[in-house]
Amino acid sequence: MPGKRVVLFSDIKGRDGYASVFFPLSTMAVGATLKGLGLDVTIIDAQVSPDWEEIVRSTAADLLFFGVSALTGPSLGSALDAVQLLRQLTPDTPVVWGGYHATHSYPALFAEKLADYVVRGAGELAVPGLVKALRTENRTSLDRLLEQVPNLAWQRADGSIAVTQRRKVGTMDVIPPLDYSLVDVETYLAANGRELHTITSYGCPHACTFCVEPSQSLRRWRGLDAELVVDRIVELASTHRPALISIQDPNFSSDPRRVMEITELLIEADTGVELRCDMRAKDVIRLAELMSLSELPKAGFTSIFIGLESGSDRLLKVLRKGSTAQEAWAACAALDEAGVTTLTSFMHDIPGETPDDSDKTFALLERLGPLELNNQRHHFFVPYPATPLFEELAAASQQFSGWTQRQWSETGTYWGSSVWPGRTEFRRRVITRLRALQRRFPHSLEDSGLPQLERPHSTPAALDQHFVQSGN
Repeated sequence: MPGKRVVLFSDIKGRDGYASVFFPLSTMAVGATLKGLGLDVTIIDAQVSPDWEEIVRSTAADLLFFGVSALTGPSLGSALDAVQLLRQLTPDTPVVWGGYHATHSYPALFAEKLADYVVRGAGELAVPGLVKALRTENRTSLDRLLEQVPNLAWQRADGSIAVTQRRKVGTMDVIPPLDYSLVDVETYLAANGRELHTITSYGCPHACTFCVEPSQSLRRWRGLDAELVVDRIVELASTHRPALISIQDPNFSSDPRRVMEITELLIEADTGVELRCDMRAKDVIRLAELMSLSELPKAGFTSIFIGLESGSDRLLKVLRKGSTAQEAWAACAALDEAGVTTLTSFMHDIPGETPDDSDKTFALLERLGPLELNNQRHHFFVPYPATPLFEELAAASQQFSGWTQRQWSETGTYWGSSVWPGRTEFRRRVITRLRALQRRFPHSLEDSGLPQLERPHSTPAALDQHFVQSGN
């Protein structure tokens, strides 16, 4: 009978990756589902366990499967090493990948013999059926059971890849609460200045052409009711005593009325903990029509991340942001007046970006710089697989064919990529202009938020986990 234990491996930061340490929310979510099925779950997080190889060795025996979650970029490096180590220790243990990278790169994972199964999209929908299938000892029954599992891909004995139908998250009921008992919370808090991470919704309804989230959640957004969100925040605040709770939803503001309700309830709850979340510029403007933004800091929302990407309306249309540069300015100015720090993210060297487009971006940066509470992060464009921009570039060039998973692990938005080096002179001009702007507005442009032409030994601290692949 197959084992009743599962090991889940994660390394969001990656070697020489982001300086911040992130709670492994995706593995914590899937781990909660697995525990509900009666399995013993161990999470190995290379971010906080420098001896992770020894932990893999000590836990590799008698597993139902070895699970891996990774993002495209530095997160992949340790994940690849962990799978290779497991293959050496127990070659017959099934390796199951999930997460953003696996969802769009599963053919390559199979081709490099790094995966036996890949969950595409929401793992909570696939895990129950996959566990049932892996527990059977009959090969014929296994194939039949696998065909009934949604969001799954696997390689048949003849080498062909089987893919089942993708299923969207219908309601948040299918996603159990994060199980913080699966990790040592204090280890993460100590590494993060007592910053705790959580989620209150799944997915994003928007279709940004540079972002992988649409291919992950299929543009379906589902959020917890406002009362339940506040109950969980209150519980996390009282149990773990964090200084800051960072809500890692891809887009917390998808329903501005829900944000208003959460704000009102948090003011009543008076948790005393600071909060951070992601919003879109246009959502901020819609929220301001429903309530006074000055209520946000009263509820604890002291900082809000907004992916602005560009100051060129032409490029914003190409990126399908659904907003304008003027709306970006209006949202940030309104939040600044309300006493909320804006953590604004921009991309440079976007395909097709002209000097005029870049000038428009810098014109927006000039307007934002004097705002007392504006803090900027600047990135170079990276074409992630399964995004429309990647597909357009791939169709026009053979540049992306043949890249290995190891090469994709050497990709980052702060330093570029061997996969997509971009235009060196264009990027050099961007860095020069950013440095000049930094001298004028040092509070807004810090060293940790500026890109570089080459990969440094350790990259700047990122503000949010999904910074790596997506933005709002």
